[in-house]
Amino acid sequence: MYVSLIVLFLNLSADTLAITPQKQFYPLSFLLEKVIKVYQFVFSDIQGDVCNFTPSCSRYAGQAIKKHGPIKGTIMAFDRLERCNYFSWQYAPEYYKVKWTKQRGYKLYDPVE
Repeated sequence: MYVSLIVLFLNLSADTLAITPQKQFYPLSFLLEKVIKVYQFVFSDIQGDVCNFTPSCSRYAGQAIKKHGPIKGTIMAFDRLERCNYFSWQYAPEYYKVKWTKQRGYKLYDPVE
């Protein structure tokens, strides 16, 4: 009875009170994400905007590792690096959307799925 009064008083729903499982911590994911961050901080400014895709290949790798875990995320990152070349523009109408970004101009849109 008191719990229901507190819930009504605080205007909390049952969904708010439900315990959600915590995402599992992978040390390898943590290490790979930090290596990618160091690469972005150190080398991205030196190289400039050389990636044909949006999000950039390093950002894609970080998102893939976060979303799919260290093994599948790393495989997806290597696949993306293999596709990132000048000739990827010839596949634009079939496989990629072309997206305009204010900072980077026209880029091929290939999100993490």
